[in-house]
Order: sequence, then C-alpha cells, then structure tokens
Amino acid sequence: MSSRRVSAANRQPFSNRSAVEWVNNGNTLVVAGNTEKWATYLAKKEVIEFRGIQVMGTTWYGGNYFVTDDALFAGLPKNCVFNWEYQCLATYNKARLGMRLYTGNPIVGCVSDHKQEVYSALSVIKHGRGKIILNALDIVSCLKTTKAEKKAEGDGENASMSTFNADAKNPSNIVGQQLLLNMLRQN
Repeated sequence: MSSRRVSAANRQPFSNRSAVEWVNNGNTLVVAGNTEKWATYLAKKEVIEFRGIQVMGTTWYGGNYFVTDDALFAGLPKNCVFNWEYQCLATYNKARLGMRLYTGNPIVGCVSDHKQEVYSALSVIKHGRGKIILNALDIVSCLKTTKAEKKAEGDGENASMSTFNADAKNPSNIVGQQLLLNMLRQN
C-alpha cells in the first residue's frame, strides 16, 4: 500500500476510523498543529507516552531549540541550535511549545531556561507499518498572516515584539514552509 499523508493543522482527531489504525496500515500522519489534542489522543490510544505540553517563555528566559541531522531538514541547517535561519519558528511572537514525550525519535528538542528538562518539539514515531510526525513547532503561522502578540512580561522585555514581521509573505517563513514540505514528502 502506498503511503498517504494528511496534514492535521486544524483538524480534530479522526472520529469514525481510528487514526492509529490508518497509520498502522502503512500511512504517514503529519501533525502540523493542534499538537496537544493530537498527542493526548495518541496517548489515549497507547501509541505514545505523553505527559503534557511545556509552554516556553516569551522573554529572555524563554528557551532554546536544537535540531539533529535528519532527512526532515533536507536543505535546511541541521545538527545545530536554532539560529537566525529559524526565526520563523522560534521568535517570541510564535507559539513556543515543547512536548513531554517519552516515545519516538526526537528530531527537534528544546530546553526551557527556567526548568532543567529537555522537551521534544518534533518527533517521529513509528507505528505498525506507518509513522507519525508529531510537531509542536509553529509551522501554521508560516503559512498565514498572524498577529504579533503584544504581551509584556516583567519590565517590558517584549516591547520589541511589535516589530516582528508576522506577514505570511515574510521571507523567513520559507524555512517553516520547507520543513512542512519535507514532512509531507516522507514515506
């Protein structure tokens, strides 16, 4: 059976037919958004061991991301800490999440500067003949215009957030778009 793909950006988990069964039959499920709902669903189906989401801070104590050397990042910087190339995914005006995930192969990890714990931001979980690409990076914002948050913490460390380019035509979004294409190309 050839592998089919589904982007789960704004969809609820399967209702009639089990997504787990669908993946088990050799398909690839790409979760591009609604990560906490999907991870909770997959944990309930005992596919993954998931213990919640860690929201990364949005100021200087926010946290950092790093990526391994994996084919999902073909054509993108890999085996490094997220640098300026990844501003479309890691800047403070993005949804910055880490998963307490104890299953699968973590491709992108993150650490919160105020907690001594490593989280997964993107993992590949093999299940049956298929696999699940479970992603907590804010790829969806790279596809559409989003409003930059104007939330001040402490003494206004986030005042510069109003200068972020949140437009879908922002050239830096090409990295997030390329990552999504790479995920959809996986077999």
